[in-house]
Amino acid sequence: MSLPARPELPAHIRSMRPSFFARMLERLATYRGEVFTFHIGDASQPPPLEVQSEAARAAADPSVYRYGHPLGEASLRQALTGWLNRRHGLGLGLEEVLICTGATAGLSIAAETLLHPGDEVLLCTPCWPLIRGVVQKSAAVPVEVDLTQELYRRPGADVVDLLTRRMTPRTRALYFTSPNNPDGKVLDRAALNGLAEVSIRHNLWVLFDAAYMDFSFVGEMPLISTLPGMEERTVTVGTFSKTFGMAGMRVGWLGAHKSVMAEMRKVANHTNYHVNAIAQRMALKALELGDAPVDEMRARTRAARDLCLKTLTLATPCPEGGAYIFPDLSNVLKGREVMDLLLYAVDRGVVMAPGDGFGQSYERHARLCYTAMPQEMLRRGLDRVNEVLESYARAEATGGAPKASVSTSA
Repeated sequence: MSLPARPELPAHIRSMRPSFFARMLERLATYRGEVFTFHIGDASQPPPLEVQSEAARAAADPSVYRYGHPLGEASLRQALTGWLNRRHGLGLGLEEVLICTGATAGLSIAAETLLHPGDEVLLCTPCWPLIRGVVQKSAAVPVEVDLTQELYRRPGADVVDLLTRRMTPRTRALYFTSPNNPDGKVLDRAALNGLAEVSIRHNLWVLFDAAYMDFSFVGEMPLISTLPGMEERTVTVGTFSKTFGMAGMRVGWLGAHKSVMAEMRKVANHTNYHVNAIAQRMALKALELGDAPVDEMRARTRAARDLCLKTLTLATPCPEGGAYIFPDLSNVLKGREVMDLLLYAVDRGVVMAPGDGFGQSYERHARLCYTAMPQEMLRRGLDRVNEVLESYARAEATGGAPKASVSTSA
């Protein structure tokens, strides 16, 4: 007996790319040695003990088991606006901040609020992989603009020209991260002025992914919403995951002019209603500890970056911030597919993220996160990466390197 026909799924949902990591991790399950997971942007350092202890104190409060405020607890929003305004000069009011379930949910709320079906969004690539699906989920169209690698190659490159080449009458918004995930590029004032010029001239929304805003290694980083004419068209999205080592707590935030925030509140109310109350208490405690823990985390992150640059045999631009390196593997691959190498590495206990997830121009790159493990483990992991690259090169030279048995489209 045949099953009855079902309604067809929307094309924009079917076009979204599923995660490849599940299959990589299944393959890894057969490996019995020490495993080095460079593929995910995690933090090896947990939040301070005061923040961890706050979870137990909050759990003893009966009020956390009741529904909370959809915008986030007032005490957390008040502390967050104070933090953002003092440390980053954002100038946000209490009504211009919304607490959400991580930056991923924040970007989804922003996209669903701002985009019409069929709108095009310029993605400054290489970019965080999930933004492509966030845009597609809103029935909009992602359009890639190679930006940060070009700025590494040609400091002072014409950002306006790079962006306008990819624009059409349907372009409605642009997205960027600084420091960038995956290559650590920090956009200086000249580059931000270029982004602002394009967005004002063509009346675009700007989605600024501020996940790594506290991890610039090149000094104070200007924020695009503080530039003339940009406050009302910029949505800034941040997270406690990176700055405070709280990725598993899923606490993020949206900052925007009150006229835009009023609309995003409606969407947020119909998305996840409100963020876990205990996680919000932990986030508040993290802010109350002040700058010292964040500055210490940035120092550890920079030390991990320096260890990567010193140890790895791969050539890569020096990341100016963030938590990753993004090397070009062409010299190692010598014409082979990048997944041949990455699966070869998985079979030896090393997991790296394939570059094509970060942009179509980067299928011969890989991303490695240098904050996902403690320094001594990181040192061993980097040595293992070097060993894998050397053994793969030898195997490839003799025809012994296997071809990938898993499609990169998965």
